[in-house]
Amino acid sequence: MRFDLQQKFNFKKFTLRYHAFYQRGWLRYYDPGFLNAQGFLDNSYLQQNAGTGFMMRRKSKSNTVEFFSGADFISSFLEGSAMLLKPQRSELNAVAGVHGVYQRIKISAYLTGQFIHDKI
Repeated sequence: MRFDLQQKFNFKKFTLRYHAFYQRGWLRYYDPGFLNAQGFLDNSYLQQNAGTGFMMRRKSKSNTVEFFSGADFISSFLEGSAMLLKPQRSELNAVAGVHGVYQRIKISAYLTGQFIHDKI
């Protein structure tokens, strides 16, 4: 199951995009031929992901240079019948940059960053 929300706003030379999502998935792994103390393997897992983010863009007065920036935040949770711990992950991704045209040459510069925090 997944839900998505996206929105775009335009103001003259400025554009803003926003998005959010929620995802939930369930998996059952059953192996009757697995040889362990029980004589079979039967595990189920539940994973949930949620995220939000934005992207902004602004063009120069001459429309030859474009500045942009954006960020995404994603959170993930996992739990399972055979797991003693429930790991969680938080992730932040960001980008900023500029690109433009000087005579016939296209010039681009980007700066990106990523932060990941895992909690068990």
